[in-house]
Amino acid sequence: MTKGGSWKVGDLWVTPLPDGTWAVTGPGGGRTVVTRAAAAPDALGPVKSPMAGVVTAILVAIGEAVDVGQELVVVEAMKMRFAVTAKAPGVVSELGVQAGDRVAAGQALLALRPL
Repeated sequence: MTKGGSWKVGDLWVTPLPDGTWAVTGPGGGRTVVTRAAAAPDALGPVKSPMAGVVTAILVAIGEAVDVGQELVVVEAMKMRFAVTAKAPGVVSELGVQAGDRVAAGQALLALRPL
């Protein structure tokens, strides 16, 4: 769920701030400001396939900025479709696969660098 520039994660609201940090507001109204690295330390770098399968779509290009939750790559196996999404905002710095490639579980699909 989103509201303005914020999005809901569980019972928390996350709002990006102009200086590159995020304000996290809890259900009681308490607010904490965190850096992108503290919020998702492992979310940048290689983005790996969650399962063995075939890459059916690459939805981003090198140099493209992505948002949290944005679909990046689609992997299919035995008629099951899995959209790999961004866990943090970033920029696509590398594509390691193309549509039609077979991939192993845990194989790097692409890489993200900080904005």
